[in-house]
Amino acid sequence: LKVQVALGQNIMSMNFLLIFIIVNFANVFLEAKKYAPNHYKYIKFFSICGLVGFVACFFIAEYNTVPVFAALQFIGSVFGLSMGYRALMNKFYPARFFLLSWSFTIFGGAIGMMTFMDLLPANFFNMHGFLFGTMAELFLLSIALASRIKYIEKKLLSQSYKQPESSIANYSYLKQILPDRLPDILQRHEKLALLVANTKGFREMLSLYGPAIISKTYQYYTDHLSLFLAKQNWGVDLPLPTGDKVHIIGLPGSQIFILLSVDTTDSSKSLEQIINMLIKESNRIVRFSAIKMSIELEVGYAFLSDPNEFHKCYLQAQTALLSNERQSGQYQLYNPVQDALIKEQLSLMHELESAIIYETLKIHIQPQFSLKDDALSGGEILLRWQHAQKGNIPPVQFILLAEKSGLIYPITQLVFKQTCLWLQRLAHQSPDMEHFNVSINLSALDMAQDNLLPFFQDTLHEYQVNAHQITLEITESAVMDNPKKFLATIKNLKGAGFKISIDDFGTGYSSMQYLQTMQADEIKIDMAFIHDIHLNETNQNIVKAIIQLAHSTHAHTVAEGVQYIEEADYLNSLDCQVAQGFYWNPALPLREFEEKYLSIKPDF
Repeated sequence: LKVQVALGQNIMSMNFLLIFIIVNFANVFLEAKKYAPNHYKYIKFFSICGLVGFVACFFIAEYNTVPVFAALQFIGSVFGLSMGYRALMNKFYPARFFLLSWSFTIFGGAIGMMTFMDLLPANFFNMHGFLFGTMAELFLLSIALASRIKYIEKKLLSQSYKQPESSIANYSYLKQILPDRLPDILQRHEKLALLVANTKGFREMLSLYGPAIISKTYQYYTDHLSLFLAKQNWGVDLPLPTGDKVHIIGLPGSQIFILLSVDTTDSSKSLEQIINMLIKESNRIVRFSAIKMSIELEVGYAFLSDPNEFHKCYLQAQTALLSNERQSGQYQLYNPVQDALIKEQLSLMHELESAIIYETLKIHIQPQFSLKDDALSGGEILLRWQHAQKGNIPPVQFILLAEKSGLIYPITQLVFKQTCLWLQRLAHQSPDMEHFNVSINLSALDMAQDNLLPFFQDTLHEYQVNAHQITLEITESAVMDNPKKFLATIKNLKGAGFKISIDDFGTGYSSMQYLQTMQADEIKIDMAFIHDIHLNETNQNIVKAIIQLAHSTHAHTVAEGVQYIEEADYLNSLDCQVAQGFYWNPALPLREFEEKYLSIKPDF
């Protein structure tokens, strides 16, 4: 009875306080800042109004506050409903429970106000209609919290299957989620065309705009292409765990994956016409900020009607794309004639895997020389594969295969381990060799490995090698796929003592911002600019600019591919510090290098 009397004497103050509580609860529950940003900026206003009304009720007769509360309740009700609706439209699905519970609050509040206005009899339940409505709301929301938690879990899971800062799915989605979704997709679409496409143009723009801008441009491009696919009856939705749909999957190496419906296509359009439409849409000049871009697609495709054949079909599409690249076409359908190429690639891949396991891949070293005095300054570690039956297999062939088959990181580990073992042996044979410097190439895929640095550190410790002896060469294009992670990895590697070199510099990918952020110790000038540099004025100007740029960032320069003394002399005149190339030697087996340049005789 005392509680009833107390509530009866403070009805309006409790109502104002409940407005404050409900609005702030709704703000947190709906994640208004993200899902209803236009409403979020008014949360503070309603909170202040609720608190002011609560305090005012202790100094003003409650009956006099009824008009103010009625107006605030009406505005707040509309505000709450529109905020919940906006969050729902932004795909925050637990907002459905919020809208239902908010309806109870509005209904209860209406009963309470009608009682104060003598439109309903003044009994205990009617007078506290708003309070009871709010209690019903909180009860419903407590149930909704479980739904919200599940939604957030699904959302986090979905984010792990999306490319950073993009609306498209990632390679993990292709491997782990899509195969399980294909039976349902094939129930809706009798037959699918599986497309794998190269996107040509982003890496070329990186030199002009830098990684941050290109990352946003890539997001804009994929959003644009996704929107185009969503509007077509032949575009296939790919469901994420939250229920959201994507139409594109990003693959390693600037590739994208798309499914097209074959059975629902317009009879007036062939599949080839549809692919041409897709290529044309990609090639359209798209304006983003101050950037004009036209991305060319090269497509390989195959047909899929059985979900159990997905991995085989994906490999067929990749093979068709490879065949298309060799023929310089726009698109290519998989042909069984290409099976020989698949078998050859698979056979070579298995042999490469065995070569890694049994360490039949061997490191060689190409010497590097100071251009000032022609003294040996170090060497670049290069990998060679002498196949028992096929002879020497060019690195360009097996390295590309390793990157496509997921074997590149095991190769990098093998190279690093063999290099450290060799440096340990050199130090034991000659104390002067404790500071001998070597360079090791890293792939863009290596930079994405979470245990890259721990592996390096463990190996250095095992063989008692100093990180300062090793320069890690990274191609400029490695920054493209995930700039934030790439730059964070660079920072950690430098912090561990490694020197960083930008390999093949000048091939069209770098920006000043990128160079400043990396703080590279070395810039390697691509051999394309070195050939006949003493005769080619264009190359002279390019190399001069690169050397000046390197000096401005406190990096030293290494020229690759020097073949003639005239090239070496001209580079020296430009103040290039170090060079390597066939003028001195190609990559040599370790023992031969030791005998020729380190005066170390074989110990056998």
